[in-house]
Amino acid sequence: YSDTSIDVVGSNKHLALTQEAAQKSLVLLKNEQVLPLKGNEKIALIGPNADNEAILLGNYNGMPIVPITPKLALEQRLGKNN
Repeated sequence: YSDTSIDVVGSNKHLALTQEAAQKSLVLLKNEQVLPLKGNEKIALIGPNADNEAILLGNYNGMPIVPITPKLALEQRLGKNN
């Protein structure tokens, strides 16, 4: 792994695979007609890790190529004002 260049690790193919893995690994415990978000909702994101890139690493020491915090993801989906 240490000999693999960032161009290979961060290729579009690999980033797409990580996106697919993340989507398929999510578990929704209960949905009462809330998800998927329609894009016009106002939500409250609470907690110190909502915009903390370091928390995305957990105990893994590799640096993410395109880190997306929950705050950034929700801002991209719903807009900063929502």
